[in-house]
Amino acid sequence: ITSTITATPTLTRTPTPDVGVLGDLVMLAARATILPPEQLYNPQTLTAVYFAGQNYQLTQLAGTANPFAATLTPTVGAITCPLPLPGTLATVFSADATLTQSAGCPLTSAPFGTTTAVQAFERGTMLYLQGSPNSIYMLTLDGRFQRFEDTWLSGVDPETGGESAPLGLIVPKRGFGKVWRTNPNVQALLGWGVNEEAGANSSVLLFERGRAISLPQRGDLILLSDDPGGITGTWRALAASF
Repeated sequence: ITSTITATPTLTRTPTPDVGVLGDLVMLAARATILPPEQLYNPQTLTAVYFAGQNYQLTQLAGTANPFAATLTPTVGAITCPLPLPGTLATVFSADATLTQSAGCPLTSAPFGTTTAVQAFERGTMLYLQGSPNSIYMLTLDGRFQRFEDTWLSGVDPETGGESAPLGLIVPKRGFGKVWRTNPNVQALLGWGVNEEAGANSSVLLFERGRAISLPQRGDLILLSDDPGGITGTWRALAASF
């Protein structure tokens, strides 16, 4: 038997075409994983890129030569009220635009007379304002207030609740005492009274979102700016008068 030896074919290497540097970049890009912008850049970089793009659009519209010369600077228009503010209140408001922004414009050009009472506490103040209905405001040291209706009736409600204040401090009486006793959060926020309540003839100027109240017993003026609903809000003590 004669064996025939079959030659094993030799594999021929297919040459890789020389695509040059540009081709290498194309193939590298095809294998690359494209990350979304939030992974490529940190938030600060994204913010900078966003504003740079916005500024560039602004400059294109304005026809400026430098694409980054313009800046996005928000502007707040001045509030012009139709009625003037009385007394030194006008000077105080003109020096601090946030007052008009919070309380709005006055609803009348002159205040009306009323009666107030004020009592200082360890951590704030209680303010009584005669009106319809009579109101009691809790003013806390963080610049916030809460309004309560004054439901105390002489001859019906007790003067006090019989509490014993620490030495040198005072139990609030009458309307202040009723609000203080029946609202645990008022006791917790204000503490005990540090002096007796003091009443006075006062004036009130109504605003779109609040009221300014003169307090002769304190020698200043309180600006109350209402939250929506008017039960809470912010307060400021102003060195002004009507």
